[in-house]
Amino acid sequence: MRRNEENFDYILKRYEAARAKGGSIFLDAADLLDIYDYYAENFRNEEAKDVLMHAVKLYPEDEDVIIAHAYYHKNIGDWKTAENIIEKLPKDSIYRKLFYAEEALAMLELDKNRRLINEIVHSGHELTYDNALDIAEMYYEAGYYHLAEPWLQKCNTPQYAEFSRAACELADCLFRKGELDAAIAVMNNCLDEDPYDAEAWVQLAKIQYTAHKDEEALESCDYAIAANKDYAEAYAVRFDTLLRLDKLDEMWESLKSPMQQQFCSADNMLTLAYEFESKGEVEKASKVYHIAARLYSDNPEARDQIHRHLAHEAALQGRLEDARDLIFRHADRENYVKRFASWATLLFITRNEEKAVETLRYAITIPGIRTKDFSEIILLLYNTDYYEEVPDIWEAIFKHTKEEGLEMEHPATVAFAAYRLKNNDFPTFLKFAMQKDLFTCIHLLGEKINFQDPETAIREAHKLVQRWTEKH
Repeated sequence: MRRNEENFDYILKRYEAARAKGGSIFLDAADLLDIYDYYAENFRNEEAKDVLMHAVKLYPEDEDVIIAHAYYHKNIGDWKTAENIIEKLPKDSIYRKLFYAEEALAMLELDKNRRLINEIVHSGHELTYDNALDIAEMYYEAGYYHLAEPWLQKCNTPQYAEFSRAACELADCLFRKGELDAAIAVMNNCLDEDPYDAEAWVQLAKIQYTAHKDEEALESCDYAIAANKDYAEAYAVRFDTLLRLDKLDEMWESLKSPMQQQFCSADNMLTLAYEFESKGEVEKASKVYHIAARLYSDNPEARDQIHRHLAHEAALQGRLEDARDLIFRHADRENYVKRFASWATLLFITRNEEKAVETLRYAITIPGIRTKDFSEIILLLYNTDYYEEVPDIWEAIFKHTKEEGLEMEHPATVAFAAYRLKNNDFPTFLKFAMQKDLFTCIHLLGEKINFQDPETAIREAHKLVQRWTEKH
């Protein structure tokens, strides 16, 4: 990039002030492209397009403007327009050949790609550092790490501005090959040159984490945060590392930082809450869930898990209306039956069995109920040992199981219920269970029907089918 960082903020402010007034200021092609890069990097796509078109209008013959314009169309999938634009460059232009090499790679024409790269290498033009890095990143970004590595080795030279990025990508290539020590050495060399490079510290931390050098990974994350307290990935890797080290108290302390809260993934936050629950630290678990509820309100999957926990907490505290509100909040047709099953579960837990059964009876009458909607209902009835009390609900389950066959979830549990309730389709359900989930089927039969070992369970299961068929 040609951006002069010291002057860029001033240039950007002048440009934006002029645009806000509906006017314009004179900027050279390099300045306009720097502004374009800035907008594109920050996903301000419309503004990026505007400044690029302005540059194209003012400097239609500028090589860098032509390249940026062509790659803009290439990046939105408009290869034909991109080709027409890149044709403005001379036929022997390295950038023109590199564009067609990238196009060949995108079209999986690897032989053509290699031929074009060989033409670039043997063209008689001396390859610059930027040329080598462009070729390296063409392969790296397309996932051809073995082809990217030799080019990144050429770019692993400290005197260039893009050295850190090249080092991180080279280390990633080595890491993907399993050469962890070599990858760590590359990153250590990079950090010797610039110990305040947050991106490099995080790349080192990720490799150390994969190599199970957890304490070292934690230290690298701390260095990254010291170098740049706003570097999101540093907090995420740090949290992962603390989780694997089982340093729950340190994780708890780190959550007091708004920055750590902001950059902790939903999965990690929920895992921490579960860990606190398993250790009996209910109050801490509850606080983690409340933090998560605030942070992940736009993440449907995480939000549902969090709301189920908070509903459970409210139900145990006697706040059933609050619990019901949490269960049914954000409900839609896709998950409505599941919500009723969750609500029935809370009613069972709080000893409101009659209301729970009434809720389930309503749930199975909802129009458009699907096979997978029965999953939680099946588990709930199994865990509460409800069979003879609710034969009508089981009959609805049996009906769907018979219709859907192997698509039904928890087939072993359904088979056991059919055995318990003497349903005529028990042999069919047992066959489904043995086909789809033999291990669970054996375990369930062995536990509930007192078989002694897996072989006996299988043998006796077949006998059960045979006897039942003969009898009925």
